[in-house]
Amino acid sequence: EAKSAHANVPLLQLLSPTLRRELEFARNSGPMEKLDFINELLPTDDLQVLQVMQDLAVNAMTDLVAATKDVIFLCGRTADHAFLKINGPLSYFYSQEDEEKQLALTEESWVSEICLWANSVYQGDLVAEDVSSLVLLEVGPFCRIVSQCATTHRAAIRYCSHFLQNWSTWSKLQPCCTDLAPGSMMSSFSATSEGSRPHRGCCAWPAIARGSETVVPQ
Repeated sequence: EAKSAHANVPLLQLLSPTLRRELEFARNSGPMEKLDFINELLPTDDLQVLQVMQDLAVNAMTDLVAATKDVIFLCGRTADHAFLKINGPLSYFYSQEDEEKQLALTEESWVSEICLWANSVYQGDLVAEDVSSLVLLEVGPFCRIVSQCATTHRAAIRYCSHFLQNWSTWSKLQPCCTDLAPGSMMSSFSATSEGSRPHRGCCAWPAIARGSETVVPQ
């Protein structure tokens, strides 16, 4: 089961580094593929790209179990992790025209993916309504690991450029700024640019970025 796959297993620490990398990647491949950047690189026969994916699973991703009413992050704090809900009730609070809004988080997309590609602060509060499980992706290790392979480095630079351009256009269509993604940033923008009505299943995107500066070292 996907949910039980993210239970912390102490025995993993006793495995050889190679076997642990393979198992951690298998365990985290589902959440990883919900990021368009990674989904575009997988599946792959490139051993260097596969090693990057395994390194991300081991060194950039962590599991978090939140207790009832635990605060995952608060509005205004520097965004240094992206989050994906695995299970449990999580509520996202944000402001729209001086009125507090509340949304129930789903497992469909990452929260605050923007922080992987641009300087950002959290635009709302994320709170666990009951015991919940999440996967965290840390910005620093993500950028460092992706930059170690020429293939993933080039792919990240291209993706970052498109992502920030599409994000900027999408955010201008929204009534407020949040950390929530409209499903796939790329597919949602493509639908909008073709003249169809944008999907409004979530609110918006953050308004703080590095402009055209990529997070991944050039």
